[in-house]
Amino acid sequence: MQEDELTSVMNSFEENHIVYTPLKGWFMKKLYPFPYMRTMCDVDILVNKSDLPIISNILKEHDFQYESHTNNHDGYIKSDKISVEMHWNLLPEDVPYHDYFSDIMSKLIDADDKAYMKKLSKEDYYLHLIAHLAKHFDRSGTGIRSLVDIWLYNKKYRDTLDMNYLNLGLTELGLS
Repeated sequence: MQEDELTSVMNSFEENHIVYTPLKGWFMKKLYPFPYMRTMCDVDILVNKSDLPIISNILKEHDFQYESHTNNHDGYIKSDKISVEMHWNLLPEDVPYHDYFSDIMSKLIDADDKAYMKKLSKEDYYLHLIAHLAKHFDRSGTGIRSLVDIWLYNKKYRDTLDMNYLNLGLTELGLS
């Protein structure tokens, strides 16, 4: 149900020429032996902040209701079951790793066969996984899912990742 609803929303983004990047679980579930093994409480989507008024209207047309606002995303919910967060920054401003990712929109690359869907490079995606884990570990703790995500990602891509880029990024983030 979650995937069907959000695919419909993303199709509307395409129709309205909205650049968007599904994050974390949306792609991670494909690395699990069975997609249902990777649960998602919400779906995180990176967008341009300037597109938020149009995005809000699109979500309302899909029966999502505005729920919350933070310094890096707006939250929406549908039928108390499907939650989506529209991020204009990957991490909150008060997280030490925020600045590293502040220009991430300029680094996005094409994804799939969609005109407006973008994705992070494999290396930036990995750095985001690590920084996101560190944020949760520091603030509220983290669970096994974050560790399994990183392990599966590493298993899938370790032979194709640019290790120099990763080492520089991890050093700059203070997470090496």
